[in-house]
Amino acid sequence: MIELSQKEYEWLSEKAGYISASKLDDLTTSGRSGRVWGDTAITYLYKLQRERKRGIPSPILSARPMTFGRENEPYAIDWLKENYNKDIKDCSRDFDKKIFRKREDVMFGASPDAILGTPDNVSHIFEIKCVYGEKETNWMFSDTVPYDEKKAAVLKEHRSQLAGLLLAFEECEKISLLKYDAQRDDNPFDCIDPMDKSRGVLFEFTRNEFGDYIQDMWWRIYIADLFLKEGLNPDNINDYFFITNENKDESGVMRFINTKIVKNE
Repeated sequence: MIELSQKEYEWLSEKAGYISASKLDDLTTSGRSGRVWGDTAITYLYKLQRERKRGIPSPILSARPMTFGRENEPYAIDWLKENYNKDIKDCSRDFDKKIFRKREDVMFGASPDAILGTPDNVSHIFEIKCVYGEKETNWMFSDTVPYDEKKAAVLKEHRSQLAGLLLAFEECEKISLLKYDAQRDDNPFDCIDPMDKSRGVLFEFTRNEFGDYIQDMWWRIYIADLFLKEGLNPDNINDYFFITNENKDESGVMRFINTKIVKNE
């Protein structure tokens, strides 16, 4: 049996059944022949359906790169504190509970790795990615690859998750992603200090850089959540279309109201 800390156990339990920002890459996959919802997205919908029915998280399955990332995330956040801003807070270690910001209008939430501010008022979000593959590591930390080229590649790869974090934290205008080159057990030659500046490349984005993409993510999340709440079969989601009215609230954020789910005839 996997051993979890009490904080980790409570965090995973709270997330059960919620669409997660970290899984938006799955939710946004399209299919062949113009299918809006691809097989990966449908598989994720079934996972959410089961979690909502049972009220508990799905089994924890983890590939080595993910385990590597979790093991080294604390070092990466300490690197941020050392090299960027000492006031950065680790969302797993520096608070009584792990942060999971929920949206009230849908079952969607997000967990940043680190923040500036407080859990209720975040001014800057930080996402950590510990590089693992040799090809990515050599390219990301190459001095001959322009920073802007790396930034564009990072945004393309992680845009869905970053947009999801900004959706959950509507007060936040800045989000950064750190690519961190952690020490590895299979490299006895790497004795460089984990806090050495050469171990990290930090990319900062503003909300405006995402353009309409954040709104596109919100539409996808909203429809997925509504479809599950209606008790419909995820395999058939491409057989439906959705009619909705859009409305902006007092803060200018677009909301959807009076949505109808109509089956194609």
